[in-house]
Amino acid sequence: MNEKLDLVEIEKFYNEHEAIWYDNWYRYTNKSIELFLKNNCSFNNDDIILNAGSGGNTYGLSGHTIHMDIAEKTLSRISDKIIGNIENIPMRDNYFDHIVCVGSVINYCDANKVISEFERVLKVKGTLYLEFEPSDSFEYFGSNKYKKSVSIIETDYLKTRHSNWIFSIKYIENILKSQGFQIDTKYQFHIISSIILRITNNYDLAAKFTGVDKIVRFFPGIRNCSSNIILKCTKIH
Repeated sequence: MNEKLDLVEIEKFYNEHEAIWYDNWYRYTNKSIELFLKNNCSFNNDDIILNAGSGGNTYGLSGHTIHMDIAEKTLSRISDKIIGNIENIPMRDNYFDHIVCVGSVINYCDANKVISEFERVLKVKGTLYLEFEPSDSFEYFGSNKYKKSVSIIETDYLKTRHSNWIFSIKYIENILKSQGFQIDTKYQFHIISSIILRITNNYDLAAKFTGVDKIVRFFPGIRNCSSNIILKCTKIH
């Protein structure tokens, strides 16, 4: 990953935009993340959780949660917080019981550095919930980005020209395994809608097809081409 994103611009962008789940496509994304966490997180009240790149969103998590984000304004209402880049987490080794990194936060980072940091600060047997936008998506089918390990894309997001990384699922899984993580659960969403988005480049129209996810999710060849994926992982050593 020799190319770099402009972290100052990313910080400025998110400090200026509070409503990031602003249309049906992104509201469905948020809903899918919250549903997955609700169904798969089993935190105790005394667990210490890192909500990495939270943007101030609690996702309804229980336990003692520490929020971390590069955009200070997004955490203005949060008391227990760290302002900074999740590639460098200023906490001691084996500190957290769980880490939640969703909202495609890792798509703005060096994935190797972030996952290495997660491994360092997470306790053995601790869980990591990682959501990202993969290059395996139908959204990139036929382009030189499709299934590429690492690539930068540009999109129009909140009426702003926006850049972020995309990674292949295999690339992220290989990093996780090399860092001592076991992948327990995969959850894909925006599946058929990613095909419609590729054809029409219309997020509102594509979002109308999100209801089909609950059916096509059972077909591996199709679901692996989703626009979003969440991995539940355990640090095994």
